[in-house]
Amino acid sequence: MRVLIATPNFLPVIGGAELAVHRLARALVAQGHRPAVLCPDLGPLPEGISYPVWRYRVPPRGGSLAHRLVLAVRIPIAALLNRADVVHAHYADPAGWAAVASRWIHRRPVFVTSHGADLQRAPEIDYGFRLDRKTDARVRRTMERADGLVAISSDIADEMEAAGAPFHRIARIANGVDVEGVRKLARGARSGGQGPVVLAVGRHHPKKAFDDLIRAFARVAGVHTGARLVIVGEGTSWLRPVARTEGVEEKVELMGRIPAEGEAMDPRDALPPALGRLYGRADIFCSPSKVEAFPLVNVEALAAGLPLLLTDISGNREVVAEGCNGLLVPPADIGALASALDALLSDPERCRRFGENSAERAREYDWDRIATQHVNFYRQISEYGTVRVVPFPENATGFPVETGV
Repeated sequence: MRVLIATPNFLPVIGGAELAVHRLARALVAQGHRPAVLCPDLGPLPEGISYPVWRYRVPPRGGSLAHRLVLAVRIPIAALLNRADVVHAHYADPAGWAAVASRWIHRRPVFVTSHGADLQRAPEIDYGFRLDRKTDARVRRTMERADGLVAISSDIADEMEAAGAPFHRIARIANGVDVEGVRKLARGARSGGQGPVVLAVGRHHPKKAFDDLIRAFARVAGVHTGARLVIVGEGTSWLRPVARTEGVEEKVELMGRIPAEGEAMDPRDALPPALGRLYGRADIFCSPSKVEAFPLVNVEALAAGLPLLLTDISGNREVVAEGCNGLLVPPADIGALASALDALLSDPERCRRFGENSAERAREYDWDRIATQHVNFYRQISEYGTVRVVPFPENATGFPVETGV
């Protein structure tokens, strides 16, 4: 199958959505399909990409309007030249809107994946493109008119339907992970008796709520004296004053972006090797986020065999069977987060069981399986115009569930 994947952001920019697009394309190639990525020119591409990348220049003036118009021209050209069977746009606006608006030219079924910010809204932290009225109108138009919609979490599916998407055009397909690749990088890198390590990964943003995690960690650091908190991501150095105020500056490591700015990532790797080693040395993975769609870091932590401590929000709750491979706590509840941290740090055997179950659960998110779900969805909509099977791994089943914190 020939698939044109259109995205407004791509490598060398490194983020969850950019990596999801790259890994989906790579998995499609491995299955014998012929994807091509259409994206803006954002700098030199890393070597080792196994599929065509068609790039365009975004006009220096005109902002988002110019970008939408360029996409509306480029998508049909690329679809026709690539002889694409389907167009798969990532982000409802601008790529989804442009793919739908130009469909009368390219005449291909249009599929749209939302990655969160283009659909979700959290005005209390000024998060979400749809806080702008005109963007909201474009997103709604895309939801109503796309042939197929990929929801990476159950809540995203609900948001799509609320924005006007017909239910029968929505498939819930999660982001994936290279399970064996992550395990290879993480293998043999455990902390080795130097004290338990709590790991969090993500860029510094109010929605990530890493300040809540530092404050919760400070409440238990006096009891678990050997424990350390490691936070990896762009801009996390801004959290240093929080750690200093809470009296845990020496126990909190703020590592910044991996790979570092200007450092290329090998697209053949499951994830940057330095990050893989951190997953391997960690004992607990924690995400204290207030808003998420479906973070890749969660399934990376699953593949690394880590127990999960996540907030009970969209994109987090899908990967946790509570009391089986992790714990869920309410967002913005520092006391509940501290209590759950204390419970896990106090019970290494429980963490070991949780980690084993996480490793088993990760198989449901392997990119080969996720790519197959995408192809099945392309074909279902192309042939029947509706979703016949909902290819989304429901919450973990078959595991013994422990109750209580």
